[in-house]
Amino acid sequence: LSVVPVAASSGLKVTVQADAVADLAGARMVLVYDQETLAFTEARKTPATASFMHVVNPRKPGEVIVVLASAKGISGDKLPLIEAEFSLLRKKKTGEMATVRIERCELMSEKLQAIPCSPAGPAAGAK
Repeated sequence: LSVVPVAASSGLKVTVQADAVADLAGARMVLVYDQETLAFTEARKTPATASFMHVVNPRKPGEVIVVLASAKGISGDKLPLIEAEFSLLRKKKTGEMATVRIERCELMSEKLQAIPCSPAGPAAGAK
């Protein structure tokens, strides 16, 4: 999984995508961010995951847990799973960027088999 930054005027918007996956029917990912710089706003499904149930748990500051589940799996390369938005609380120092990264991830196929998953580096965006 990787986090891809998308331009946002008042904060940071990112897309979490599966770089390459087959028959994905479930996902659990933990996104972490600097709570002094960013505030979590929302996480929503993408057109690829529109048929999935999803639960978003932002209760712990600096961390958002997102769970996706479906009976039917989806496949693709650079497959967007969720879009998450963060508002900017304060600007970073010159040259520093606010980041969002995947700390942990678990993927499951429609046959309830684990799909190997490793989080890629952080996505930077808001200054």
